[in-house]
Amino acid sequence: MQAVFELRMKKTADDYYALPKDKREEYLDKEIDKMVNDAKDHEDEDRKRKEETTTRNNADSLVYSVERSLEEYKDKLSSSDVEKIRAEIESLKKALEGKDVDVIKAKMESLNKASHKISEVLYKQASATATPGGPGAGEGPSHGGAGATGAQAAPAGDDDIVDAEFEVEDDKKRG
Repeated sequence: MQAVFELRMKKTADDYYALPKDKREEYLDKEIDKMVNDAKDHEDEDRKRKEETTTRNNADSLVYSVERSLEEYKDKLSSSDVEKIRAEIESLKKALEGKDVDVIKAKMESLNKASHKISEVLYKQASATATPGGPGAGEGPSHGGAGATGAQAAPAGDDDIVDAEFEVEDDKKRG
């Protein structure tokens, strides 16, 4: 396709310079109009192709991320859950071999639902290991503000806080 484009551009350039100077502008306008019309004629095809490409890329990414998560956390899942997720992965991979975008989307949705089991098991395990009043309890936006990750917030009456203003002096102003 690139070669066709290059040949067309060379032909266009050769035609352009073969014309008398007063006809060149008219020729360019006709060529531009022709290219714009070609683009409009193929707009639906381009949109469908873009959707297919985006869907395929998203499906590939989903397969990759779920496979990695499954390998990392498979010991925390039941064997039936692992087999179900693997079956969904294979089903999506098989769908990617075909051309039907709707089938790929349906298989992606199915794999997404199956892979939620990994998150569910990890969440349950994390909440079971957290003890009330222990590390991590009571922390959050209301206790320590945004960005407080395990650090204690400073007491409200702490005298070490200094409010100051400063000004940057330019080297030219000093001299």
